[in-house]
Amino acid sequence: MSTDADMMAAVKAARFTVLDSYLKEDHVAIASINSPMQCMMKEVCAQCLQRHVDPATGREEFIFSCYNQDQELDRVDFANLQARLRQNSVQEKLSNLWFEHILDQADKNLAHV
Repeated sequence: MSTDADMMAAVKAARFTVLDSYLKEDHVAIASINSPMQCMMKEVCAQCLQRHVDPATGREEFIFSCYNQDQELDRVDFANLQARLRQNSVQEKLSNLWFEHILDQADKNLAHV
């Protein structure tokens, strides 16, 4: 199954191979990295923590995607992004199931009124 993260990683690689002759040498690519939620409590829960690696130095840092979704494509660790998205998908599925259960209960209660 292909994901947005796979597609962005492919674009990152293509910029230095098949697209290389079409792009300026000093261009900067930006990717919008999704967060599991658009929270109002920026930099609190860490569900959106994203690993970056400086391509020139190899220096590692972590940023909160909820605070800044637009990130330099060359710094994003896409294996880390895939792992984070897989990890958060369980929580998202459980939340959806719970929400559906609540709606079903509300429908049953309204049917008795």
